[in-house]
Amino acid sequence: MACTSGAKPSVTPPRVVTGGPAASGALAERELARVAIANADGIASVDGSLWVKTDDGRVVKVDPLRNRIVGEIRLDTASDRSHYCQGIGADGASIWACAATDHGIDVVQINPQTLKPVRTLDLNKLFDQVRMPLVGGRIWVLTDDGKSLVAIDPASGRLSRYRLPTSCLQLEGSGQVLLATCRGAGRVLRIEPTSGKVAASARVGSPGIAAVTASTVWVDSSDGVLELDADSLQRRVVYSGVHAGPDGDLAVDAGHRLWVRQKAGFLILIDPASSSVVEAVTSPVPLSGGSLLVTADEVWTTAFDDGLLIKVRLYPASGAAATP
Repeated sequence: MACTSGAKPSVTPPRVVTGGPAASGALAERELARVAIANADGIASVDGSLWVKTDDGRVVKVDPLRNRIVGEIRLDTASDRSHYCQGIGADGASIWACAATDHGIDVVQINPQTLKPVRTLDLNKLFDQVRMPLVGGRIWVLTDDGKSLVAIDPASGRLSRYRLPTSCLQLEGSGQVLLATCRGAGRVLRIEPTSGKVAASARVGSPGIAAVTASTVWVDSSDGVLELDADSLQRRVVYSGVHAGPDGDLAVDAGHRLWVRQKAGFLILIDPASSSVVEAVTSPVPLSGGSLLVTADEVWTTAFDDGLLIKVRLYPASGAAATP
């Protein structure tokens, strides 16, 4: 009899989904509104309003019912306008955004009623970090060229600093799940939010933007969009024909379906319950890349080079999937 002492547990190979969308519908049939916002990029939501970070250094407040801009604040103070930053988040009571300065990249907490800064933190935030997630009651930021994490207590502004084992590019999180994607190292890390320690690690080809739920992690990669177990980071499903790309985004709706924003193709919908790519929402006129935010009824997405915030109906008008 073979000795099994010390044997590694078997790992179930992931399912590979190669097919395209089962249905397709035109953006014109789903679009509800467009709001013109120059250089619109990341999106967050708090206090019943949408907040859009622009690449020219502003945070713009949008009324999602009237589909109009109702305020803005300029954060960037850098004398060189080509020095800018990405990054926005929300803690349920205030907005957090990056601010490019002549000495680096600050993080600013904004009062959503007054549109005034509550506090400004000199953190030298990583330029490319698109979202600053709220996990474990704290806002999380990458610093030190992505080699370190800073956790911010929204109430006090107190900072906790943690070192990462490699340089990372993006953060995503929800509840108690905090994820770092590290493109250069080809790693995805699950971070324990109370200690800042790495709780799980997985090798992923060129991991980029991510989305998370309590049980599932989604990561855009060179292999396609990956569905991973949130605890172990083991691959469950590989959607090999779907990519968000460096200019795209991922977001999960209330039904746990995944929305993929693409530069080419616009919107793709994945249903993990059936492990299928169920729908594409296409635009006949090419639109630039952008970010996503999904509410109970709508999908909001930016197109940064087109200067647009676009409001899309979550479901087709019939309430069922579109037909090919």
